[in-house]
Amino acid sequence: MSQPIHPLALTLDLTGPETIREAESECLMVGALRFDGHTYIEATGYDLWPDQTAAIEEGRLPERTEERLAQFFALQRALAKYGLERAMPWSKYYRAYRRLFLSVYDSEVPEPYRTRDYYPRWNMRFAPHRASYADLVRRIDAATEYSPQEGFDFEEWRPGSDAYDTVWRALAPG
Repeated sequence: MSQPIHPLALTLDLTGPETIREAESECLMVGALRFDGHTYIEATGYDLWPDQTAAIEEGRLPERTEERLAQFFALQRALAKYGLERAMPWSKYYRAYRRLFLSVYDSEVPEPYRTRDYYPRWNMRFAPHRASYADLVRRIDAATEYSPQEGFDFEEWRPGSDAYDTVWRALAPG
């Protein structure tokens, strides 16, 4: 008996594990950048660093939704261009990034903190399928063997399996 088709299999091109990586990457990026973390931090005086350290090192997330959105935004910026570009998908930084996404994917962004470009993009492309994307990220998180070190590309440690391949094989029809 065949397993039911995952809802994203109907909208994504599941030609290989790379398509799973690309889907996660775009979803996480747009989900994080729909919130203007700079404006939030400036308006509220929120001190990002203690909570960022707790999220990365201990897996503890802030209680307030806006603070989790700010953390998610800041971690995306760091992973994309401000110091953590060499972190691999099996790093502790990606573990925190995924878990922050899972804590805010169904949260509404308060109007003053909505970005002009990414907020509408999130609502058009990802929000209608948010539960399916959250399931995809959960599957990737569960299939990821996270590094016992930092998880940078220059470290020797590598996971025993490719989480994207594992998830792709589970979702690909046929």
